[in-house]
Amino acid sequence: MPTNLHIDDELLTRVMELGRFKTKREAVEDALRSKIELLKRQELVSAIGTVDLGPGHDRKADARRHAEKMVRLGVWPKDALIPAAPAPRPGKRTGRR
Repeated sequence: MPTNLHIDDELLTRVMELGRFKTKREAVEDALRSKIELLKRQELVSAIGTVDLGPGHDRKADARRHAEKMVRLGVWPKDALIPAAPAPRPGKRTGRR
């Protein structure tokens, strides 16, 4: 899609030299991609500490739900899921004494 932008010539020239871009378009597209990645990282950093994983949090159940979602979306192959371990039978002791 054609777009007209008024960009500081000195700034664009400097970016093209430092990044060794052949065209202005390459330089602008790379700058936009870099800005997107920076904003994503800032968003992740701002989320640190905002999730409360209390004592009842089940990390393995969360991992399984995530894996099932990835398979359902077609991101992971179906054989990526590890079968859930069978629940222990009542009356049987597991582990060491």
